[in-house]
Amino acid sequence: NEAGYKTVINLASKTKLENAVIEEAAILEEQGVEYIHIPVDFENPTDHDYEHFVQHMSENSEAQLWVH
Repeated sequence: NEAGYKTVINLASKTKLENAVIEEAAILEEQGVEYIHIPVDFENPTDHDYEHFVQHMSENSEAQLWVH
């Protein structure tokens, strides 16, 4: 892709996807970008949410990534 991103991490909860890009995962994968969705309830985030996020950040520490 033109921006150089290798990975996108989406933290939106499944109920907060109303402003999401339709077919985001498919679009990114078509461009060779790994898509990771960690649905976080920001009113009640869990330790598991955090651990999952840290794991993916660590695994992609050498890649240019976008978190939203």
